[in-house]
Amino acid sequence: MVIHVYHPYRQPDGVNHCAAVNGHCSHLCLPAPQLGPAAPRVACACPTGLRLLPDNQMCVEDTVPETPKTNTGISSSGRDAGVVAGIVIAVITGVVVLAALIIVVMYRHYMHRNVTSMNFDNPVYRKTTENQFALEQNGYAPGSKLYPSTVGEEAQEPLNTPGTNEYV
Repeated sequence: MVIHVYHPYRQPDGVNHCAAVNGHCSHLCLPAPQLGPAAPRVACACPTGLRLLPDNQMCVEDTVPETPKTNTGISSSGRDAGVVAGIVIAVITGVVVLAALIIVVMYRHYMHRNVTSMNFDNPVYRKTTENQFALEQNGYAPGSKLYPSTVGEEAQEPLNTPGTNEYV
């Protein structure tokens, strides 16, 4: 059944035959087009799960006998389809990652093979000291000068006072 809905200004003026007692319909009354003088003025309709009786006014429960479903051996479960799709996506992703890894390794090998390198020997790194010395644990060696551990007055002066940054 097709229902067309029009704006009230496009409707022709006429009498609403569904207004009085719902057009004698049990559920839904729809105005019918007037195609001729003998055409019905209303059409009754039923919601889902109900069917219209032959009198075209009353709706009753639709009692369609359910036929037992036969197992054809083909499972159409959405869960199985999701698992198969997940496996296919995982395999395709694995193949793409493996191909990318092989391409990167081959590219690096090819680039490394075509690069010529030169090695320079720096003799400075081979020098060693002739006289070995060891640091003593007592803090000073004989002949070294011992400095006081206190800081003088002028060293404690902050650097932002006038006269400290004259050469900067």
